[in-house]
Amino acid sequence: MLVAGGMIACDGPRPDPTQDVPKAGPDITWTTAAPCPLARFEANGVVVGDELWVLGGFVSSTLDVTGRVDIYNPVSDSWRVGPPLPGAQTHVAVAAGVREVLTVSGEELINRDS
Repeated sequence: MLVAGGMIACDGPRPDPTQDVPKAGPDITWTTAAPCPLARFEANGVVVGDELWVLGGFVSSTLDVTGRVDIYNPVSDSWRVGPPLPGAQTHVAVAAGVREVLTVSGEELINRDS
């Protein structure tokens, strides 16, 4: 089991995104995987084959949004950049097909990251 991204509590009005990726083995003992290359929260994820795809999400406490896709390989404990979403999105519903990743709905916002 993997958990990618999330929010870190802060003293201000909004939380900050995190790159942390806790993972649990068969014995349900949590360890830390390689950090996601881009800290984010309210992103969506889907398993494609044996990899975790993390799509879009907020990348700052000021709610900047990304269309970036990062793909995690648990065997090599490494990340690579995937194909970008057509726009900066968060709250997208996502499912994996046989040869495709499907996204539905979500919020498309101004892409402010580079």
